[in-house]
Amino acid sequence: MSSRTAVRGPVRRPLARATGVAVAAVLASATLGLGSAAAADAPVIDLGAGPVWWSILPHENTGPVPVESPVAEGGSFTAVPAAFGGSVTIEMPPELAEQTASANLVLSSSTPTDRVSYDSDSADPAWDLGLTALGGNRYRIDLPADDGSGRTNGELRLTGFEPVGASDVGAYDPAPYALDLTVGGPAAVELAPHFWTLGHTPCDGIEACAVPLTAGSSFTVSLPAGSHLDRMGVVDLGQSDWSIEARFPQDPATDSVTALTAALSADRRSATLQVPAGAVPGRYELEGVIGDGTGEHVHIVRTVLDVAAPAVNPGLRSETGGDTGAPVLLPVALGAVGVLAVAGVARSRRSVPQG
Repeated sequence: MSSRTAVRGPVRRPLARATGVAVAAVLASATLGLGSAAAADAPVIDLGAGPVWWSILPHENTGPVPVESPVAEGGSFTAVPAAFGGSVTIEMPPELAEQTASANLVLSSSTPTDRVSYDSDSADPAWDLGLTALGGNRYRIDLPADDGSGRTNGELRLTGFEPVGASDVGAYDPAPYALDLTVGGPAAVELAPHFWTLGHTPCDGIEACAVPLTAGSSFTVSLPAGSHLDRMGVVDLGQSDWSIEARFPQDPATDSVTALTAALSADRRSATLQVPAGAVPGRYELEGVIGDGTGEHVHIVRTVLDVAAPAVNPGLRSETGGDTGAPVLLPVALGAVGVLAVAGVARSRRSVPQG
């Protein structure tokens, strides 16, 4: 697959502002005809060094997130049928541990302002929402009876969890489960949301740490042991998909997303990717979607690439009548690639959340 439509689906949320620098981009000088040496000196992007944010995905509503880059829109949205006076049991992902669990249910009708809220922490019995811990990360929520108001649209949230062994990982507000409440609906509903995480290589601003590359050159993505992702079950890149999307310049008349093929290392903790030789110089966003092998945890990682045109006949002595028989050094590895000036062209849908 050479190109895909750029869409962002269930993860269209802002990222938090990152700190530090985590891209090792070392381009050593190389000799003509030694492409393997250039590959060995490819920049390395540390996927585990940047900040990570987590949330849960109500895939019974949206469908699962496939291991496909760019992240695809989910299929049709489906509310989960449930009965007034019945119960919903939610099994939280094993990556999460309870801190102080709470449940909230908002009921509404077709009129947006016609809303009421039930809460497990409510001091008013009329608006109390029953919440029972069943063990094994399972929780039962007792739904209210039908009050005849016509409020059948439910938004159910279960909160108060943190990743196991990774309390330093940031959290998004979890997406609520959408329920379709009726008198004759299922009396007992079982739900098991998926776990997903989102990361970015760290820097003082996403655009400020763009990785410098030349069209046609290679780079490496690496997932070191002991990182945030490692502790949350994403231990290798064996199930991953990669693409780059042109950010500037961008021709809206053409598909700006290009799929990349990953060459995995023996331990599958790193992979080598290549910028297309025909890539137009400019800024690109690299996106990787990494699965944990179970289908229940997907990690999305993004970083910015600055792609320059390759040097034309760099250092060839034949241009001045010199001898071309002996190897000569390329000036400053692969055409003097450096960090390009930042033009501040971040997309609003991928801006970084403050705080």
